[in-house]
Amino acid sequence: MLSYGLETGQIFWFATRAAGIMTWATAMGSILLGLLLASKVLGRKPGFPWLLDLHRFISGLSVVFLGLHMATLWADRYVHFGWVELLVPFMSETQTGAVAWGIAAAWILAAVQVSSLLKRFLPRRVWHGMHLGAYVVAVSGTIHGWQAGSDVNNRFVLAIVAVSWGLIIALSIVRVRALLAPQADRSSRGLDSESRLVGAAVTRRE
Repeated sequence: MLSYGLETGQIFWFATRAAGIMTWATAMGSILLGLLLASKVLGRKPGFPWLLDLHRFISGLSVVFLGLHMATLWADRYVHFGWVELLVPFMSETQTGAVAWGIAAAWILAAVQVSSLLKRFLPRRVWHGMHLGAYVVAVSGTIHGWQAGSDVNNRFVLAIVAVSWGLIIALSIVRVRALLAPQADRSSRGLDSESRLVGAAVTRRE
């Protein structure tokens, strides 16, 4: 396949496909690692501190592969993508909708990565809100790959997509339940305290 690409001048097309797949894979892998840490599945103080470093490393890799994906598209003279078509949604005449999804995912991925680099300078709520954009990256990137990708009929690729989304949904549910649990505990403690106060007042009247 590589020799065929070299002979016909399609080397950039194969490079684009590979970089696109790796961008999606590393972005999803980073999201999964982030959810694994945030959901406390491994405990409140997991004994794997290197997971956070791996999360950050894979996040950085996703940006590198994104750059390669866009650069090889620009270099491919067969499809004729300029920088305007690569950076501005709905400017491409080729697969306009699919490309727009990819551009949206690219910009939001860049914003999430910037928020990570500036975490120490940002209020926690701002950082967390920007970081939640990773979900938008996952959705937009998956739609882009589904509509524009050449490997959507590959069973191996479909299996990876299904497993990845299954894990993301499962870990997200665990995360939400963990966030709601303290609120439920505080509410129940408040009701118990109120009941004790009412009981004490009734006892005094008697």
